Amino acid sequence: MNLFYTPTIESGIALMEEEEAIHCTKVFRHKSGDIIYITNGSGGLFKAQIITCEKKKCTLQILETLENNDKPVPLHIAIAPTKNIARIEWFLEKATEAGITTITPIICEHSERQNINMERLQRLMIAAMKQSLQCRLPILSPVQDFKKIIANCNDELKMIAVCDKNAIPLAQTISKNKTTALIIGPEGDFSPEEINFAASHQFIPVSFGNNRFRT
Repeated sequence: MNLFYTPTIESGIALMEEEEAIHCTKVFRHKSGDIIYITNGSGGLFKAQIITCEKKKCTLQILETLENNDKPVPLHIAIAPTKNIARIEWFLEKATEAGITTITPIICEHSERQNINMERLQRLMIAAMKQSLQCRLPILSPVQDFKKIIANCNDELKMIAVCDKNAIPLAQTISKNKTTALIIGPEGDFSPEEINFAASHQFIPVSFGNNRFRT
């Protein structure tokens, strides 16, 4: 099954915008009358028929709302973009496939990259959602300053990943029954001031273990 992304669905009619319409009609060569499967990115899965195909948009009739058993992981990951942008793109792809709820790029004291193309990242996440047959697109929040996201976080369980042998192992901290925020820093880790600031806002310092992970 091929899955297409169509967030605009109203009164049984779906409107497929330019980029996705081109993908549907030019790459997969669908035409009026064809039956396809679409998602709105919010958990909905639908069987639809193409009514009209124009150069930059398609109109579809919803034929059936299908059962969707995927369950989002109530996890918000805030992460400092890596110097090598390909690595953060890979991360976003895998986070989407895993069903993470929200992803926020953050700027820290040791951040080596502060400018990212949010439109490109959004397109990569949409592609990952469709290719993995997911029906939920994670929220990609605007880039935020480290202290702002720490101060405004309202999740029940709040964790910050640090390079500290005394930090609590992540596996001993996580809970399936709580909304969770996990903050991941840049190359070079967070500054001591940032770690202390997070601790003052009830963030738990956690460790991924003794192994060194490739960025």
